[in-house]
Amino acid sequence: GYKSGGFNARPLSGIAEVQTPYDPEIVDSYEVGAKTRWWDRRVTANLAVFFNDYTDMQLTINATPQNFVRNAGEAEIKGAELEIVARLAQGFDVNMAAGYLDAKYTELDPQLATLNPPLTVDKELVKAPEWTLSVGMQYRFDLGAGEIVLRGDWAYKSEVFHDVFNDARLAQDAFDLFNAYAAFITSNRQWEIAV
Repeated sequence: GYKSGGFNARPLSGIAEVQTPYDPEIVDSYEVGAKTRWWDRRVTANLAVFFNDYTDMQLTINATPQNFVRNAGEAEIKGAELEIVARLAQGFDVNMAAGYLDAKYTELDPQLATLNPPLTVDKELVKAPEWTLSVGMQYRFDLGAGEIVLRGDWAYKSEVFHDVFNDARLAQDAFDLFNAYAAFITSNRQWEIAV
C-alpha cells in the first residue's frame, strides 16, 4: 500500500507549516484466511489473520494553533476476524462476527516527543478498537397472506481515540448497540410494513 507525500496546505500559524513536507506512507500487508461452508452449505465460516507493517505512517496532528500532517515513524497492526452465518432451521438464521486488533507504534520520530502534549510510542493508534463483536438472529415464517420477518442484532465496539494524543475528552467509550426489526411482507412481494 502507498499514500503519497505532500505538504501542509492549510497553515494556521505561519508559512513554516507549508514549508514542512511529509514523506509517502508505505504499508506492507500480509493476510491469510479461509472461506468455508459446512453441513450442506447451512453454515458459512470465514477466518482471516492479518499483519500490516507501516513505514513513515502519516498522522494528522491537531496541536492548536498548529494543525499539520507529519510522518510518525513505524507502526504495526495485527489482528484477526471471524465470521459465521448459520441456518439452524427452516427460516431461522444466526450470524456472528468478531474482530481483534493489536495496533501500536513501534518507532516514532523523536521530535514528536517535544510536542505539548508529547506523542510517544505508548499512545494508541487513532480509530483502532481492540475488539468489535456482533451477533444477529432472524426468523421468517409464512402467514398465508404473506410472510413475517423478525430480527434482532447486537454489536459491540471497544474504546477508540479520535486524536493522536489520546485525549480522554475526545475518546469514544466502548459501547453496545441493539437493533430490533419486525416486518410483514405480502405474498406478491409488492408491500412491506416494517417497524
